[in-house]
Amino acid sequence: MYDPDRIKWGDTGTVSLRIDQTTFEYGDTAQITLTNTTDSRISTGLKQTYQIERFTDDGWQDVRGKTGGDEIQYVDMGSEPAPGVIYEWSLRLTEAGLVAGDKEFTVCPELVSGRYRFVYWTVDAPVAVAFDLTR
Repeated sequence: MYDPDRIKWGDTGTVSLRIDQTTFEYGDTAQITLTNTTDSRISTGLKQTYQIERFTDDGWQDVRGKTGGDEIQYVDMGSEPAPGVIYEWSLRLTEAGLVAGDKEFTVCPELVSGRYRFVYWTVDAPVAVAFDLTR
């Protein structure tokens, strides 16, 4: 996991995280891109090591949870991408869309209007982009 106090917004010095818009309606699709902004290969994690969080009175809370009783196990693997685009995500902003293709996760509670962020956390510092969702 990541240290929430170390999150960088948009850029870490080695990577850039971008989202195509900052406001969405429920059901829209967000396009998010992680780019290696250096002139050499860097060490990153897997594409799946991200979180989607909503800002609440108690701070940022993950909106995706694991089904069943087992703890989430991440394999310590990664890649060393060259400069340029590393990963691209196309996330439909619905409960089913945020867990599409991953039967181990569910969205709970349901998505509501508010401030959200996408956090990719397996680079030198966790990097995030924020967006508003209206439902």
